[in-house]
Amino acid sequence: MAGFSEYDRSDALGQAELARKKQIGPAEPCEEAITRIERLNPRLSAVILRLSDQAMQTAARPLPEGAFSQGPFSDQGPVERLQRHAPDHGEQGLE
Repeated sequence: MAGFSEYDRSDALGQAELARKKQIGPAEPCEEAITRIERLNPRLSAVILRLSDQAMQTAARPLPEGAFSQGPFSDQGPVERLQRHAPDHGEQGLE
């Protein structure tokens, strides 16, 4: 992907609005976020659990109406929510 040029100039609400107006596809902000995580996370270690496949599946299906519908988000929720997605090979930090 060549990049989503509005990504740096739009917050999540702005990106959702661009998607609703069909100026971008609903998957474009998601693809750009994944690209940036892949590029920057090795240095930052900010994302501990990547759910890229699930994110792209969600972006591909119709979403409910709302201000953030079709906009990107990063789940920074409680550990219990993250544990549902944790691999079963010894990640003690999520317990």
